[in-house]
Amino acid sequence: MIKSLKKFTKTRSEVARSLVAALGLAAVLALPGTGFAQNETPKVGGVLKIAHSTRIATMNVLNLSGPAEYPAIDMLYSGLTRIGMDNRPHPDLAESWSANSDATVFDFKLRPNVTFHDGTPLTADDVVATFEAIQDPARGASARSVLTSRRSTS
Repeated sequence: MIKSLKKFTKTRSEVARSLVAALGLAAVLALPGTGFAQNETPKVGGVLKIAHSTRIATMNVLNLSGPAEYPAIDMLYSGLTRIGMDNRPHPDLAESWSANSDATVFDFKLRPNVTFHDGTPLTADDVVATFEAIQDPARGASARSVLTSRRSTS
């Protein structure tokens, strides 16, 4: 029995050598350019594969059918704001926003120089068109029910 436990025990010098090796590795990884993150300029193109445990029914942001689509849509599309790690809204396409005192009117200032994938600049008209598409009953947008109190977008 004691003979079999010996392989699980270490001498003081073995522990010290392991500790020195671990500290040395930590010191090397702390040096700039030696960690696991890439320091190179990202390359355009390529393939990103992501596994998901449930079937994603649609990639159309207007017709999301359930929570399975939200992580995928979040990686593909930008919104006026984005929920941060602190569960608060952070700027995304809007660089800032404000509301009137009773939070019935919101003003969003769009980030400058934002373009679509084809190079077309993002404008306030595009934001208005998105809200109008969501409100169009013929489109059946799932977000329509949460925007029922919206009176106008301009």
